[in-house]
Amino acid sequence: MTRSEILIMRREELLGNLEPKNESCANYSSELIEDIDDELKEIQQYEKCRANNLTELKVLLFSLLPQNIGEDYNKIYKMVIKAARQ
Repeated sequence: MTRSEILIMRREELLGNLEPKNESCANYSSELIEDIDDELKEIQQYEKCRANNLTELKVLLFSLLPQNIGEDYNKIYKMVIKAARQ
């Protein structure tokens, strides 16, 4: 479960449990919910950037992988042929 999912659950629980008895309590509740919303947006943006970075890294690794496998295969093939000839 991601931090944003946890925050969403906490926010929903807070909204469900709050029954403001006076104006100051209602103001505090709304400020608290706004703070949670702001933090949630920040975390979701971070998670989105992180996911994009991971995707870019995967693409980069996969683009490099076939070349490395081909080079390694050629080296191993040459070593096997050389050993077989001796």
